[in-house]
Amino acid sequence: MNYQLILLFLASLWFENAISINEAQMKAGIKLIKNTCRTKTKITDEQIAKMHEGVWDDDDDGVWDDDDDVTKCYCHCALGMMKLQAKNGAFDHELFEKQKPIIPEVIRDPLIASVNNCVNAGEGLTKKCDLSYAFFKCVYLDDPEHYMFP
Repeated sequence: MNYQLILLFLASLWFENAISINEAQMKAGIKLIKNTCRTKTKITDEQIAKMHEGVWDDDDDGVWDDDDDVTKCYCHCALGMMKLQAKNGAFDHELFEKQKPIIPEVIRDPLIASVNNCVNAGEGLTKKCDLSYAFFKCVYLDDPEHYMFP
């Protein structure tokens, strides 16, 4: 069975039925999203690792190279697969509100706090991948210790 079918099954259980999931189940879902979006966007494991280490720009000058959108579009893919994305590519807070009951208790409070602090991340941006990237970056910078996105 391919990852997309498994992911669709898990998403239907988690998101639509609002059942509670544990941390291991959430990590498994995140791994599926990561693997699917990695294949779709051709991002490397090193690029993903850099985000989880707090390196959000593609070079040392702190300025993003607009010609390299791989990391940004990876974020766009992941946010969409998590069913947390508005049509314009930005984070959709209303969709997140519906998913709050299924978030494992061990990460619920810090995640909700970071998400609430980053609701408007990417304000003024227009590209879908930029909007998703801005949201993930904001959540990471808000609380790196509890960052759990793919």
